[in-house]
Amino acid sequence: MSKFLRSIQQGLKLAEKRSNDFTIIRNGQEIGTVKGFVCSKEYPNTIQTVQPTEILDGDILKLLNKEYLIIDAQPKIHENVLCYYMAKYKSNAENSSISNTFNIGTVNSSIVGTQQNATMNFDNSITNLRDIISQETEDKAELEKFATYLETFLENNTKIEKSNFEKFSDLLAKHSNIALAVGNTIFQWLIRKQKH
Repeated sequence: MSKFLRSIQQGLKLAEKRSNDFTIIRNGQEIGTVKGFVCSKEYPNTIQTVQPTEILDGDILKLLNKEYLIIDAQPKIHENVLCYYMAKYKSNAENSSISNTFNIGTVNSSIVGTQQNATMNFDNSITNLRDIISQETEDKAELEKFATYLETFLENNTKIEKSNFEKFSDLLAKHSNIALAVGNTIFQWLIRKQKH
């Protein structure tokens, strides 16, 4: 096995710890689960698995109450080894026949839409952070408090200083997967702040 393939497999194994469990529904039947995550803006409407579990066009990947209809499942093979899948999707909200148009100016840190289909103009990173926290069994209440603190902190465009997060340092050191998600959330916030 080459160093390249070994590094891919090690990266997938690390990512598996932070991944969600998607239920695979094929032909109306639950056939199993696969670990993966919804990709960021760089790969829109895409789920990456971190396991070589087969995903087919037409499968539905379900996470909590959201269903993703797979329209283009691409196996990723390196050195003749199936490593993972990149799967483009349409979500159940996109399949809805309800259509509303909202013509408004700039809206910051707000939800715009209907109950059937709402888009939050803050970035999915807070949602992803909360999804990761929801899967934790230890320190869940403290982690949820931290997520609320972080969200409020960023919504108010507060200047980031080391002292803002010192009281959570032990908690984040204990949960490295949360610390990584927090770093991503702050990074996304900084990018958004630069654009405004």
